[in-house]
Amino acid sequence: MKLKETQALQSIITSLIPSHTLFGFYLHDTNTKETITINEDERLPLASVSKWITSILVSRSTHSVVNEDLYLTVCEHSTGSYVNLIHELPEQYLNDSLASLDVDCKVSDQNRDTVNNIGTPKGLFQMMDLLLGKGLKPDHKEAIMKGMKHQSDPDGFCFSLPWFHMTGGLEGVCNDVGFIKTDETVVIVIGLLHCQDPLVEWNELEKLMSTIGESVERYIKKVYSIK
Repeated sequence: MKLKETQALQSIITSLIPSHTLFGFYLHDTNTKETITINEDERLPLASVSKWITSILVSRSTHSVVNEDLYLTVCEHSTGSYVNLIHELPEQYLNDSLASLDVDCKVSDQNRDTVNNIGTPKGLFQMMDLLLGKGLKPDHKEAIMKGMKHQSDPDGFCFSLPWFHMTGGLEGVCNDVGFIKTDETVVIVIGLLHCQDPLVEWNELEKLMSTIGESVERYIKKVYSIK
């Protein structure tokens, strides 16, 4: 990545964020290992992104998992499939697992909880690194990846490039976590947006995330010479 373009992207994103809103960002090139971050250590509400985290943790455990439940939990944010995943794995087990991995995230089966269902962009990057690595059973990994590829929620960055992702949203929260595949590399992109102004409508956050996504995509296309 070129320093000039990197600094320009950080400046553009920072200029887009209103004073009443906090945005956490993590972009990582898995080939060059170069990284761009903004508020990467800030703990922000996860919303449904915790379902994605849980899918990865469950897939690393000895717990019996149905691949369709992994797929539907990620792709459709299915509550029924999510309940199946955590049926024998209480919150404490999941959070102990995160602590043992030194991942700064905390999950709750109450996805709308903004106190106990939180995480940092850096922590989510660590979870993505686990997913892209070799620690998961191949069929479980494939089910999660397929769910990300066919993500049914259109919100978030709205990239036109090949985008495997998981979204999460509720009042004041709009998140998108995933990776872009290019011919050269895989680029992990994580965005957590939290607005504490109750007068701001959720669709305004949706538009803001999309606008940030446009800037990120222009940057990626320029750096990797993608037309």
